[in-house]
Amino acid sequence: MISASRLELCMRCEGHLTLPHVDEPNEWSDAGNKAHAEDEDAINSGDVPEDYTGRWPGLTWRSEVSYAYDVATDTARFLGVGIKRAYGDLSPFEIPGTIDAEGRGPGILVVIDKKSFEAVTPAKENPQVRFLALAAARAEPAQQIITAISHKLTGLDVSEIDSDLDLDGIAYDARKLQLDVADVLDRARRELPVKFETGRWCRWCPAYHACPKQAELKALATLPEHEIALKAYLDEESAPEVYALYLKIKILKARIGQQLQNYVLSRPIPLGNGKMYGARNKVGNTKLDGEIVHAAISDLYSTELADKAVIRTATKKAIGEALKGKRGAVPEVLREIEKRGGVTRGTKIVFEEYQVGPALLTDGDE
Repeated sequence: MISASRLELCMRCEGHLTLPHVDEPNEWSDAGNKAHAEDEDAINSGDVPEDYTGRWPGLTWRSEVSYAYDVATDTARFLGVGIKRAYGDLSPFEIPGTIDAEGRGPGILVVIDKKSFEAVTPAKENPQVRFLALAAARAEPAQQIITAISHKLTGLDVSEIDSDLDLDGIAYDARKLQLDVADVLDRARRELPVKFETGRWCRWCPAYHACPKQAELKALATLPEHEIALKAYLDEESAPEVYALYLKIKILKARIGQQLQNYVLSRPIPLGNGKMYGARNKVGNTKLDGEIVHAAISDLYSTELADKAVIRTATKKAIGEALKGKRGAVPEVLREIEKRGGVTRGTKIVFEEYQVGPALLTDGDE
């Protein structure tokens, strides 16, 4: 069954539709289900997160709100609150889905999908949250429709569906996907090839254990050492074989790296001797607002110096060159720019080893 939570998987990897599906609970799904249950109880009892009420005051909030959208009629129906994905009888053309948090007010609809630590498609393009907004809006229309992803690492990612044309585009994509899925299943029945694509979506795929791509990965990982050892000298006969092996190892490395990064988004890996491998937020480069930089330097010094510092975009290097020879000018200007709100610093997630405890000395260390 296609559901809102599997729309992106269906778009990314058509092959998984042709394999046996096993919905096996695991530590990630168990933790996610527990978190959803806790959030559902809190929101439905009126304890709505401040991130929601502060940004969208005066709305009525519900959690775990389920709808079914019919791609044939472009209509949707409300299925219930807290039904735990028990969608019941659906028509052949209905796609169900559950909104983690739904806010409604006069003419406004807010649809929020909660994510833990995994990397996700941004709200502006996210198939799941956009489809859920379509279903909710078709069931009960709204003039302003906002989608958001509440991510434990990066906070709220908010986007707005601008017009009825955007909703029609989402409806078209859902209808096309339904037709594409039918075509994939038909090709599989006729024993024609279908494509498998690996990626972060594999982590949640119900066909993971039957996937031929995963079988290839396991086979490559278990090759005897002598088969993957590089030869000391290549010749005309061995070079193509070694190159083909090199490409496979590159793919293996990429897949293993992706699996490790998905894993450490929720917990780091202890490496011993006080080290961990994990995901950390790293402060990015300083970004300066060119207009504020220009105004600050103009007020403190002169427009001529401001023109030298700001050329389309402002940089610390340009500020330093413009104010060269004026003792203490650069830190003074930067403080003024920051006071005026002209400095921002983003963060990014990096995957790296890092020290969390004292390292033990070994022979040869001083």
